[in-house]
Amino acid sequence: NTYLSELQVKLAGYEYSRDEQVIGKWIDGRNLYRKVIMVGNIKPNATETTMPHGVENIDRVIHLYGSARNTNLDSRFTIGLPCPSVKSGNVAMSLQANDEKIMIYTSQTSTPYSAIVVMEYIKKSD
Repeated sequence: NTYLSELQVKLAGYEYSRDEQVIGKWIDGRNLYRKVIMVGNIKPNATETTMPHGVENIDRVIHLYGSARNTNLDSRFTIGLPCPSVKSGNVAMSLQANDEKIMIYTSQTSTPYSAIVVMEYIKKSD
C-alpha cells in the first residue's frame, strides 16, 4: 500500500485537473496541491477579472501560472500568464491569488481573451 500511494502521488504530478490533487510534498512535509481554474473571459480595458478558486484552508500559493487566449476566431493568439507585455498589441496581464479567488488585472485592450490558471499551493494543516 505504501508503494501504491507513492506511485499515485508521482503520477498525479503529471496530470492537470479542475479537482484538487496532491502532487508532492512541500519542504516542511505538508502536501503540495495543484488545481486548474477555468477563469473564462477576461474583462478588457484595465480592469480586474476574478474567479473563486474553491480551495479551503489555503496557507500559501507556491506557484501561479496560466495562459490567456485571444478568442477572435481568426487569431487564437495565446500568451503566458503573468504577462508583463506583448509586442503586438502591447497587452499586459498580472496574475494574483488570495485565500478566496484568482485575480487577473489587464492593461487597456479591446481584444477578448479567455484564461486558464494553474495554482499550486499548501494548506494550513494536513
